Amino acid sequence: MSNIGFDRDDGQGSGRRQQVTPQIAAEAAVWVVSLHGPDRDGAMEEGLRAWLNLSPAHREAFEEMTDIWQAIPGTRTAQAYAAAIEASKRRARRRRYVALQWVALGVVAVCIGAVLVAL
Repeated sequence: MSNIGFDRDDGQGSGRRQQVTPQIAAEAAVWVVSLHGPDRDGAMEEGLRAWLNLSPAHREAFEEMTDIWQAIPGTRTAQAYAAAIEASKRRARRRRYVALQWVALGVVAVCIGAVLVAL
């Protein structure tokens, strides 16, 4: 069951309550996905620690999004990157095809120009 939108004790002993808002939940989801990506580095991890230290709501949201990430069957980084690589290859093939069309058009134009000059 999702805890998003429920009040939390702020963990500071102040009696105030922190809320995991949809915005905080979305930020947590972005952190989870980013940490499973190819660009993970020390700076990213430091940024995550700073974000987590902003409030207990951030920590709660991150834990919940991590649980969701791990619970979804088929949500594996390797599969996601394989799909991205395949899409990239398709775009590259499409670009080559378009480039070949332009080369062919250029050859035709040169041939027509040569015929016109020869006349």
